[in-house]
Amino acid sequence: MPECWTDPDTFDPDRFAPHRRENHSHRFAWVPFGGGVHKCIGMHFGTLEVKTILHEMLRTTRWTISHGYQARWDNTSLPVPADGLPVRLHPVDLPGKHQADPAKGLAAGVSYRLCK
Repeated sequence: MPECWTDPDTFDPDRFAPHRRENHSHRFAWVPFGGGVHKCIGMHFGTLEVKTILHEMLRTTRWTISHGYQARWDNTSLPVPADGLPVRLHPVDLPGKHQADPAKGLAAGVSYRLCK
């Protein structure tokens, strides 16, 4: 699609910068979920699913990282933590809820890696 993008086969995040605005060259130049009548039915579902899961995790757990932790980023395709972003999740006692049972789910102070 050279008519919409400068060198379309090259990774160039600056094409979205305000001084270039190549994503505005055509109304369908940048439409990751499609457009018009053929729009992806999962476009809003994916966003709502992530928000729902994150809401539940933030509501029911306390997240901690090691003191002095500095994230190292891997920018191969998308920026992701190179070490998997090690966090510790601690269950939060909620009114009307039973204590967390390590045999059935989240154990107190379990370490997780959020990314590969």
